[in-house]
Amino acid sequence: MEQDEKENKRSHHVCELCARIIIGDREWAGRTYFKRAQLMLRARNKKSRRNWLQKWCW
Repeated sequence: MEQDEKENKRSHHVCELCARIIIGDREWAGRTYFKRAQLMLRARNKKSRRNWLQKWCW
């Protein structure tokens, strides 16, 4: 597998959705594929929809 010169294996990022530390630019680019992040995003969307409905429809 070829390495891109701009790609940094040692960089670290924190995913705000699943509160994980992700090491490496390649992993950070593909972070949306983590199942935990997808579940947290789905739960956040569901909660915001519920809050909106309670605020405007009840």
